[in-house]
Amino acid sequence: MQHRLTSVSAEWSVEDHKVAGGVHPYVCAIGAFDLRETVMSKKLFVGGLAWATTSEGLKKAFEAYGDVTEAKVITERETNRSRGFGFVTLADDAAAAKAMSEMDGKELDGRTIRVNEANQTKPAGGNRRPRNREQ
Repeated sequence: MQHRLTSVSAEWSVEDHKVAGGVHPYVCAIGAFDLRETVMSKKLFVGGLAWATTSEGLKKAFEAYGDVTEAKVITERETNRSRGFGFVTLADDAAAAKAMSEMDGKELDGRTIRVNEANQTKPAGGNRRPRNREQ
């Protein structure tokens, strides 16, 4: 999910809170909830990729459907060779739906690819309670 500033109230000035790359995130988090508009993005799973397919090639294949915010081919750590799947994030839900329906079953770099909505995984917890070892 991405956020962008849509308007500024008269009570504070964006110019007072600018940092490199935009408005300071703490300013947005504390005093500007009503000034943000939520922009939904959709992550797609792309399977059946050729080993020769790169992240850049994956991005180019999906750019015809809309603004690709991220494209990544997953590689093995040791060999840096493709694992045969990747993920593409499109900025617009409608564009993602169209890309999913039109690209699923198409050929990319000599292989027939599968395109599905990616499963949203929960971040690994680090908030576990220690076991009571006295028992």
